[in-house]
Amino acid sequence: MSATPPAANPSPLLETEALTKYFPIVRSIAEVVGRKPGRAIHAVDGVNLVVNAGETVGLIGESGSGKTTLGWVVARLHDPTDGALRFEGKDVFALEGGELRHWRRNVQVVFQDPVGSLDPRLKVWQVVGEPLRAQNQMERWFARNEPKRVVREYRTKVRKERERLRLEYRPDLKARQFLTTEYEKGVAQRAKARDEARRRLDRDYEVAIARADKMKPAPEDLKRVEAEYRAALERAKKAGMPPKQRQEILYQFRPDLKERNRLTNEYDAELARRTKLRTEEEKRLGKEFKVARKAAKKRKLPPEEKKRRYAEYRTFVKVARKAARKPKLPPEEKMRRYEGYRALAKTLPPPPVIPKIPVPPMISNAQIRRRVAEALPLVGLMPAILDQYPHEFSGGGRQRISLARALIVNPKLIILDEPTSALDVAVQAQILNRLVELQRERGIAYILITHNVAAVRFVADRVAVMYLGQIVELGPVREVLERPVHPYTKALLAALPVADVRRRRTRYRIGGDIPTLVDPKPGCRFAPRCPFAEDQCQLNDPVLQPRPGAPSHQVACLRAEQVAGVSPADLLQEGGGAAATLKAAASGALAAG
Repeated sequence: MSATPPAANPSPLLETEALTKYFPIVRSIAEVVGRKPGRAIHAVDGVNLVVNAGETVGLIGESGSGKTTLGWVVARLHDPTDGALRFEGKDVFALEGGELRHWRRNVQVVFQDPVGSLDPRLKVWQVVGEPLRAQNQMERWFARNEPKRVVREYRTKVRKERERLRLEYRPDLKARQFLTTEYEKGVAQRAKARDEARRRLDRDYEVAIARADKMKPAPEDLKRVEAEYRAALERAKKAGMPPKQRQEILYQFRPDLKERNRLTNEYDAELARRTKLRTEEEKRLGKEFKVARKAAKKRKLPPEEKKRRYAEYRTFVKVARKAARKPKLPPEEKMRRYEGYRALAKTLPPPPVIPKIPVPPMISNAQIRRRVAEALPLVGLMPAILDQYPHEFSGGGRQRISLARALIVNPKLIILDEPTSALDVAVQAQILNRLVELQRERGIAYILITHNVAAVRFVADRVAVMYLGQIVELGPVREVLERPVHPYTKALLAALPVADVRRRRTRYRIGGDIPTLVDPKPGCRFAPRCPFAEDQCQLNDPVLQPRPGAPSHQVACLRAEQVAGVSPADLLQEGGGAAATLKAAASGALAAG
């Protein structure tokens, strides 16, 4: 039984767009000298996920599928490589420093290992109350700095408007600025294109060199070839053969060296040719840019129009300066000056509303202990344990302490990373029941990362299935778990143990090799293990698409509708059950047609 789904909210609590996280692999000295391109592990690749207020979204998948990394990026414990993350409409990745620390109270994490996430040197009231002290510090910082930020943003708007008006009466400056911007963009684009072309050239060169190395004699034949080469070289010296022709003798015995030298010479020649073309192109474009700037200087306005626009600009400057300070003038003088600038002042951004935020006092240890004593009963713990240490508790008790630490700052979203993995079944049920009760009482949203499909079925409203850094299926929990479509989801559910000794278990196994996450190739990442894969699956990247008649159920599979009716047992049963079932379904469709 899952929590009651929240009402439809046009503004989601959390929204990710093409969220990506790559972990670069440090190159060795040999790879740097050999000009090998850098590589990266694609832990999270292009994830789109929406979490509404008061909703629970489950993340399931094999170990290494990127579930925990996704949760850490959402909590800003990892910086993303690319993509967007919006929390209540605010761009989270644009927050830095104190603003980011002030935002963190909205998203808390319950880590997978409570033993490693709880400081053994601190007492329970110190562990649970530590977020309160950090929150108090950030509230004090926010109260002091938020008015300054509002004024700073207003001045930035005024400066941009002032610059726009200045360029209005100086079309020559405007044209020159436009030319400079376009020229710099062109330089950056050409540099990016050159780097990409260089990487392609290096890749082709490495492939060709690897192919040439296969022509090298076997290790057991290498000594014999070297002896024959030395003998032939001595005969050539006695015959008076020139040194340049002696090189051909080496190539007769070692064709791999001849191929390597040829490839290296072609590579160096191609680099020289591209460098020469790049230099000539940059010179030509630089000359054209200088000529265009000189021509832009000749763009002049008529004297009357220039004088009018300049007067408008100067008036705006006066109005802006007046708005930036607080002159002490009599009311009549204020009104008289204001009447003269009223028409132009409408172009100014509206004056800022500077908030008056009282600075809260520093929180004391007694206040922290009182707040912790109030929070512990929420997770089923008694206030009498305030002065105990984490090592005095069982695994379930430590997990409850972690949950209390996340709840004490009243977050809007909690990321639960395997909250029941190290607990027995009875304690798991207690923790999950408490999570559902807290969600109903406080409207908290959860992202539940787990391998326990039963826990997802009990707690979650929607479930996302991840495989190698990508979401392959997303939808309502009952729709996905009872009617899975993606072959990986079917295989995952078919491998679950069944607590019924009367049922004869079928051996389930997913064939094929797991692809590497280091610079994965294009195409579906499950294709090497999928029994339904075709040539298009190896070439095209599938994207999440809603199913016909079920828009909330999305699947990233190019053959979703063909495999939708195949049961998990048929998918994984040894002996070609999946292929036979799919063939029978196709034959039935042709017969019906």
